Amino acid sequence: MFEVLSWLGVHWIELIGVITGAGAVFFLAQNERQFFGVSAGVIGWTLGVINAVFFMVLFFNQLLFADLTLNAYYFITSALGLYWWQSKRGREGKPVRQITRLSWKGWLAVTLITIGGTWAFGTFLGSMTIAQFVYIDSFTTVLSFIGQYLLARKVFDNWYLWIIADVIDIGLYAYKGLYLVVGMTVVYMVFCVMGIIKWKRDESAPLAELVAA
Repeated sequence: MFEVLSWLGVHWIELIGVITGAGAVFFLAQNERQFFGVSAGVIGWTLGVINAVFFMVLFFNQLLFADLTLNAYYFITSALGLYWWQSKRGREGKPVRQITRLSWKGWLAVTLITIGGTWAFGTFLGSMTIAQFVYIDSFTTVLSFIGQYLLARKVFDNWYLWIIADVIDIGLYAYKGLYLVVGMTVVYMVFCVMGIIKWKRDESAPLAELVAA
């Protein structure tokens, strides 16, 4: 018992970050469903903001400034996501259908940004650091940047990008022996699949059913 409390005393910031991160993905996958009278989007993006704050503190203490920067981006997009999702409501506060999908031009832009970003970031890491698997790591990082923005804009296709990144990360983390992180990423991926199912159902559901579905 003492060892558990001792571990929590050291890793409580990391633990809260993991819990709020998983909670954010779970609730955002629920779209406009209500939990105790509060929209899942409000809960999810609020947890996203909290998650980013705790991880920024964690990575600052660990001098991991690249990860700190990534979570600063998550903090900003989570705040924007909270604002954007709530701005798409009618006068009575009820959700207005807003789930969109990428057009072929949108997918082309995502592809070009992913290729260019992966090359640029991977080249930088390869020349300036001793990091391993620089292009694989860069690829999943760029996908995460794009996926987060699309999620904040409520674009359905964000879930596909997250799943691709999660599958690759699971293999990478397993190779590195980071099995706890593998388990966490598997949970995130399951929630992404839930998001695909729920959002697809909400796309075709009458507006009145979005809250209860």
